[in-house]
Amino acid sequence: MKKNKLLVANWKMELSYNQSIEWLKQYGPELKELATTEQVELVVCPSFTCLDYFKNYLGDTKVKLGAQDCSGHTHGSYTGQVAATSLKELTCKYCIIGHTEWKCSINNLVHKLNEQVAQKAAILIHEGIVPIVCIGETLIEKQTGKTLEILEQQLAQVLQAAQASNYTQLVIAYEPVWAIGTGALPEVQELQAICKHIKLYCAQFLDQNTIRLLYGGSVNSKNTEKWLQIPEIDGFLVGKASLDFQELKKIVVLVSRG
Repeated sequence: MKKNKLLVANWKMELSYNQSIEWLKQYGPELKELATTEQVELVVCPSFTCLDYFKNYLGDTKVKLGAQDCSGHTHGSYTGQVAATSLKELTCKYCIIGHTEWKCSINNLVHKLNEQVAQKAAILIHEGIVPIVCIGETLIEKQTGKTLEILEQQLAQVLQAAQASNYTQLVIAYEPVWAIGTGALPEVQELQAICKHIKLYCAQFLDQNTIRLLYGGSVNSKNTEKWLQIPEIDGFLVGKASLDFQELKKIVVLVSRG
């Protein structure tokens, strides 16, 4: 049986609370209808402050709710952090972790960042939330031929954490740092080789049928179709383009046909 493609709309901090609610009031009915599209699983990740409103509005529809991050701790004195338990109570089915924008916002050693992402993945899995683990290399790492090495480093501890947990599925989102919000895009052949490597590396730890691989980085309706040529890609992590409902609709239609 063919697996549905996964389409994750990452709203980042583009809209305020009021703007997010207005967006949902305007496009909510169409969004619910769009989520019934065959072959596509649609996830929306608004800001933390909107999750409760979205939960109540979307109710028992096919639109899945996701969060943009979570704490690496289950509870305690961690000011400003949000626990995976709270996300579960808000009916989040997915949670993005390890996004480049998060990594760039904190001053920490690379191995510590990878460790934190693995901790978050383990906690999410325990709560029954599917982690969407973001990985990607910088332009310098790409130019020096270190892409695959860097991706393996970013994945290793997460895969080990999932292996040791009672996980059911894991999502990997490959987002080249140099492509996020820049309009720069990898060549199809280059991207396919990287995606193949990621899948093979993950298969050393986990059952391939439990892993979905997304591509992110300046995804829009103009380039989605060419990425769909790559059989290893199981969906997309869409940023700013997902805020334009007509653009989101075009992407969903393309993905359903692909």
